[in-house]
Amino acid sequence: MSKMRRSRSALVLLFVGIFALWWGIAVINQSGTSTASGSTGAPAPYDAYTGGPIIVKSSANNGVVSYSGVLALPSPCDMLGSGIAEHGVNPAHVTVALSIIASNGCTAAGAPAEAPFEVSISSGPRTQKPVLDGVTVNGVIEDVHLQQ
Repeated sequence: MSKMRRSRSALVLLFVGIFALWWGIAVINQSGTSTASGSTGAPAPYDAYTGGPIIVKSSANNGVVSYSGVLALPSPCDMLGSGIAEHGVNPAHVTVALSIIASNGCTAAGAPAEAPFEVSISSGPRTQKPVLDGVTVNGVIEDVHLQQ
């Protein structure tokens, strides 16, 4: 019995050690390089989206459901990142995750730009079409108008 307890303890210590090593490497890799102005080289995300309701179009083709639309960006230099989160099985519930990333050092002035987005999910062996739960911009749920 004590031999089994020692082997479990050793296994737990091994997992803790691997996690600590992984975490240490992640922390070291997150430190951004400093530029001449003193800011980090990584772009900064915006805190709030104020562009109004987002119109999302849904389409299905050969077992793949796509959600697309256009998002107004505050500046023509900004970038748009997109992703999708899936929860549940039948039907799957999906959330479109968008992020507006500010470009550091951008001097272009002008009207807000529009950036298209499209994310897809395979319906696979499901019998029901996925359900769109909503759209988030920088982690905040936004108003959505879904067009089929």
